[in-house]
Amino acid sequence: MQIVMSYPSYAPSVLLIEDDLPAREYLTNRFYQETSLGVVVAKNLAEARNLIDSPDIQVDAILADLYFDLGTDDSSSNLHDGIDILSYGSLKRPSVLGYVNSYWADREEYVQKAARLKLPVRKWFHKQPLMPGDSSAPWAQVERDLIADRLRRESAVGPDQSSLIVVTEAIRRQLCPIRRTYLQDLRHEGVLVVKPIEVMTWCDEDGIYHASAPKLGLLTEAAADTVAETIEQLCQLIIEHTRDLDDRVHKLEDYAAFVKSRLDKFVSIT
Repeated sequence: MQIVMSYPSYAPSVLLIEDDLPAREYLTNRFYQETSLGVVVAKNLAEARNLIDSPDIQVDAILADLYFDLGTDDSSSNLHDGIDILSYGSLKRPSVLGYVNSYWADREEYVQKAARLKLPVRKWFHKQPLMPGDSSAPWAQVERDLIADRLRRESAVGPDQSSLIVVTEAIRRQLCPIRRTYLQDLRHEGVLVVKPIEVMTWCDEDGIYHASAPKLGLLTEAAADTVAETIEQLCQLIIEHTRDLDDRVHKLEDYAAFVKSRLDKFVSIT
C-alpha cells in the first residue's frame, strides 16, 4: 500500500540548533505560539547535520546558536560552531535562510569567519527573552523573511523593502494555515522516536487546533485549544496505537499490518 498525500503550498519549517534545553523549549514555544512555522530541533551539531542531510525533513530556515563545546560539536565532520553548521546547511540546501541566535552574536571573530566563508547570515540575534508580540523577535523575523521570499518568487511584489516588511508583517499576523512540524520525542519512558515524525497541524473556524501524522498511516487526529496541547494528545495517540499493534503483532491483517510496518520505521518500544 502507498500513502498519497497532498501538501499545502505554504508550510515551512525551521531547524532550531541549540544545545541549551531551556533555550530550546523557549524558542520552540515561541515559534508555535506566535508564528505559523513548524520546528525541528537539534541539540548538537551532529544531530543538525543529520537533519540537514535527511531527505525526509523539510528545512526552510536555520536558527543556530554560535558556541558549542566538546561533546555538542561535530569534530568528525569539522563542524565546531554555529557558523560551520550554517555554512554546511547553505552548501547542502542553498535556498535555506540562515540566522544566528546567540549570546556571542556580537563577537567579531564569528562575524569575520562568516565573511571569510561568504556565508549570507540574514540576521544576528542576541539571545535574550522577549515580550510576546515583539515584531523584532527571531521567530517573527524568520517568518517575515520566508513570506517575503515566497512573495518575491510567486507574485508581482516590487523591490521596495520597507513596503514589503509592512505587507509581510500584516500577512504574518493573520496566518492560521496548515503547519508542518516534527515529533522527535513522544515524551514517554520506554518509547523511542527512531526518526522525526512529520506532523501537520491546522486550526478550524472555531479556533480549535488539530494534528495528524499522515506518514504513519493512522486514521486518527488530535484536537485541543493550543498547538502544544494538540501535539501532546497526538503523542499519546501514537503511543497507544504502537502498544496496541505490538500486543497483537501475530494477529494483524491488511491495514493494521500496514500501519504497524509504518510505525516501526518511526517508533520503537524499549
